[in-house]
Amino acid sequence: MDVSQRIDATRLRDFAKAVYASAGMPAADARLVADTIVQDDLLGHQSHGVLRLG
Repeated sequence: MDVSQRIDATRLRDFAKAVYASAGMPAADARLVADTIVQDDLLGHQSHGVLRLG
């Protein structure tokens, strides 16, 4: 059974940005890194995408 789900890219960017900011990363850097990892996923490069959030 396939249980894959799609998450809106904007919501995922906001979540990633919040994670990085809560870890003490400056807001501008958190926004840049979050945008980069979500964009990598959208381009099909999951090994460099949100997988790296942790």
